[in-house]
Amino acid sequence: YPVKFTGKERTVKLSGEAYFKVIANPKNRFNVEIPGDITVSAFGTEFNVNAYHDEPDYYVTLARGKIEVGTVGTAKKELTPGQKAILTFQTGEIGIVQADTYVETAWKDGKMVFRREKLETITQRLSRKFGVIIHLEGDELKDYEYTATFTDETLEDILELLKRSAPITYSIVKQEQLNNDAFTPRVVTIRSK
Repeated sequence: YPVKFTGKERTVKLSGEAYFKVIANPKNRFNVEIPGDITVSAFGTEFNVNAYHDEPDYYVTLARGKIEVGTVGTAKKELTPGQKAILTFQTGEIGIVQADTYVETAWKDGKMVFRREKLETITQRLSRKFGVIIHLEGDELKDYEYTATFTDETLEDILELLKRSAPITYSIVKQEQLNNDAFTPRVVTIRSK
């Protein structure tokens, strides 16, 4: 993003996740461009954008104000507070659903909040937060659902809590130092008991 915006539009590019608080300026639109020629536009609002390149869907959740979401050459869809746009990268489709803005934005306050989330989704978020690789052994694990809020727990604390509430176990392969002074990533494997 530029240090100072010039011109009528303020534009940033994003790959990943960010929470935006945009100061109202009716003359200058604020745009967030994400992969797939998708643009989120606002004049003054608060919203969360979740657009990781390795996921099939992107999510835009509106906390306050009003935003428009669209792709190049298509009509933009308008969101009202408490709504989430689900953008399917491959097809360009945009669906609008009601969202729990607390769940969608709690990460910015250092919390991980899950409400009936599948283990596959939880492990993906844990992988990003703790910089580890997590493998699920067995397709039945992907369907386990959890409701939880984590604040300052370690990865091992979270894995222990998950283990107590479902018939799973896990193992962690510790990091090893390589010849070039770099380290291998920690690898966690979760399997059924």
